Amino acid sequence: MWSCIDTKYDELTERRNVMTTLYIFGNGFDIAHGIETPYSAFRKFLSKRHESFLTRFEAMYNIQPLDDSEPWYTADAQERWNKNVVKDLWEEFEKVIGQPNIDEMYDFAQTLAEQMPEYGIADTLDDYWKREYAFSSDLQKYVLEWLQTIETSHCSCRKRSLVGDNEDYFINFNYTDILERIYKIKNVLHIHGGIPTCSEKPPLMGHGNKFLIDDNKNKAKKYREEGVEWAYSGHKAISRFVESLYKDTESIIDENEHFFDALAEVERIVCLGISFGDVDVPYLERILQEAKHQVEWIVYYYSDNDRKRLEDVFGILGITRRYQVLFKHSDTFWD
Repeated sequence: MWSCIDTKYDELTERRNVMTTLYIFGNGFDIAHGIETPYSAFRKFLSKRHESFLTRFEAMYNIQPLDDSEPWYTADAQERWNKNVVKDLWEEFEKVIGQPNIDEMYDFAQTLAEQMPEYGIADTLDDYWKREYAFSSDLQKYVLEWLQTIETSHCSCRKRSLVGDNEDYFINFNYTDILERIYKIKNVLHIHGGIPTCSEKPPLMGHGNKFLIDDNKNKAKKYREEGVEWAYSGHKAISRFVESLYKDTESIIDENEHFFDALAEVERIVCLGISFGDVDVPYLERILQEAKHQVEWIVYYYSDNDRKRLEDVFGILGITRRYQVLFKHSDTFWD
């Protein structure tokens, strides 16, 4: 496979398309370059480096490790369990982590309250929540640690027209430096941060379930005013746990207004390797505020299921009604 570094600039100028393009790349872009960055790979990293954290984290989603001392335990049973865990939690990690098992936290607070005086229980519960659930704040630290173990220098160019493209716009939902390192692109918005070689902001992984945060904050306030300490402490702890895993897309958009404002000149939008889960939809909505009516969308999908998912998202947002949208298999994107 040819090398980006060996490509001459005068050859590149011939391929420049006159249309100003916004490229939106997701995890499929990295995977297409041989980089193993699905959420399941992060879980493997945690199982090797931070097993205690992984066990406690998965327990918040009703996942308990198998007991290998049981007579029914086999390697096959463990393999089936691993596959189910990936399917139930890690395939759509950023969506599912916004729905932890909060009933267990609330039930515990209520049970403890029955054994203690009516007043003064809040401090005891607050200490308990801090000991038991503060581990969630380590997630982002471990994400960065994992990403720094991933090597990108062996990657080769798969799209010649991208090399040295500093005329178009790039939003990268990935945390790696492939665009900068392999394609020599300088101005890339790593919307959720990344490793230090490509982003000043550290990587951010999280959900978009703001309703659960606000709902429990409101309940905590209500019970505090009513003097129901155990309920106040429980709802406060739930809101803090969920908030520690929250991806604040509204703030991220505000921080990058200068980038989004500039998209008014874009004539084509290319999406590849991204399914636009619920947490990512606000970025599409912000882009739509700037996109001109004649903008052409080219949306690449990897599988039939991916295409259906994308068609649903673009249909719900009204993109397919307002714009020309072409859905193409991702194989047709690469050289």
